[in-house]
Amino acid sequence: MTILTAEPSSLSRRLVLAAVLLCITLVYGNVITPYFCADDDFVGAHRTRFVDARDPAKMFTAPQTAFKYRPLWNALNLVTYRMGRGSAVAYRIRNLLFHLANVLLLYYLSRLLFQPAAVGLAAALLFGLHPLVDQSVIGAIWTQTVNHFFYLLTLVVFIRGSRSSRPLLVTLASGLAAATGLLFYDVNVAVFGSMFAWLIAARFLEKEAPKKRVWGYLAAVTLGVLALYLGMRVIFLPAGFGQAAAGIPTPGAVLKNIGMYAAAAVVPLDSVLAARWFGRPFPSEPGFLSGAFWLVALSGAVVILSALFAVWKLLKARRPLAGWAADLFLLFSAALPLVPVLVFSGHASETYLY
Repeated sequence: MTILTAEPSSLSRRLVLAAVLLCITLVYGNVITPYFCADDDFVGAHRTRFVDARDPAKMFTAPQTAFKYRPLWNALNLVTYRMGRGSAVAYRIRNLLFHLANVLLLYYLSRLLFQPAAVGLAAALLFGLHPLVDQSVIGAIWTQTVNHFFYLLTLVVFIRGSRSSRPLLVTLASGLAAATGLLFYDVNVAVFGSMFAWLIAARFLEKEAPKKRVWGYLAAVTLGVLALYLGMRVIFLPAGFGQAAAGIPTPGAVLKNIGMYAAAAVVPLDSVLAARWFGRPFPSEPGFLSGAFWLVALSGAVVILSALFAVWKLLKARRPLAGWAADLFLLFSAALPLVPVLVFSGHASETYLY
């Protein structure tokens, strides 16, 4: 027997979504006023004030740090610095606003994938208040929330465009969003893989699969954007490729980081609270298995077992293939940005999990 549930009205959905945004704003509204509070904050603020502000051309001709080429990251920090007159509050308000925009995009993405409104609202709330989001919002100089705004925006525009009568125009628009995101954060190169993954998932989700020419449009846009980005790196940061290759971690370090990221993602407890209550180090710190780690890890194991039980129930209920396609697409798109991090960074960081 199939149980039909009525969708809430449009007004009800908007009110609940507004309540979600208000809740997130109230939580983070208490932490936007402190001064710069991390090494990265001070290093970034110093660069903005004494390098980019004096010679704005260096935003595009000098590396962000080491081999990282992120010109729009530097440009946005300069704009924020001038608008806020050097205040850390301006940076955190910016980060919070983009985080709220990401919550809206995530909700809209769930609706594009034919998920019930309740699923989208729950996802928006869980993402908005997840402990691993904290550092990306309150770390003033970081632009993680901005970077991922362009990642999500690219996916939303492309998915909508693959259903439109003008796929070329919308593919170009998604390519523009992807190029902007790439110049903010090089890890955003992963979004092209997510767009190709959508074309595969759409064969199971859509009544009519995207036309074959969309594959060609996307391939051309991908090659064009990558050529632009790599060309800029060759011109302005020719030594960056060698530095990146020299910093590739060992397979053992990659496996260790995968374990850290997986554990951090499934433990339903803020890493700062875990450190305070149980003496557990942060995932990025040495001695991750020391102290009362296993007590905290037990809660993560409960989460994993619960998820496996839910999957088993869905398999037993013979869930439609379209539902699996949507879930696999979302999991793939969420995990793919970690691949460049794992390949080129041996140092784990909670901010990579935003």
